[in-house]
Amino acid sequence: MQSCEVFLGMNIGKDVLWGEGCPRVSVEAPAAGCIPIAFDIIGNREVIHSGFNGILVPRYRPDLMANALVNLYRNPGEIEQMRRNALALIRSCHTFEARWPAVKEFLSIAEPDVTSTETTIVKSSTKEYAAIH
Repeated sequence: MQSCEVFLGMNIGKDVLWGEGCPRVSVEAPAAGCIPIAFDIIGNREVIHSGFNGILVPRYRPDLMANALVNLYRNPGEIEQMRRNALALIRSCHTFEARWPAVKEFLSIAEPDVTSTETTIVKSSTKEYAAIH
């Protein structure tokens, strides 16, 4: 789904957003097919690689954000390339499929044996669980 080409991560009315440490929009915008243009703060730097999958501009400089937007639209091919880069980065790092192997390893979760047909009822103090062996 592509809802927009560019997302401006700016809200002058709320000071909290000027220094938000981990803005979700820098992940959500590329996942929706948008190129984020955001202020250069720590959280944005972790997701946006300026010129590759979005654009970072110095904090407190909405004039430079406007210039970045104008310059981006002067280069339509750059918009499409950044969008592809952004989507590829999101798919490789910020999806269930990308994260599950690391979570599974961290939690030491073994793959279930799907060849067995024996079922055992395991009781805990509050619930019963069916375990396939």
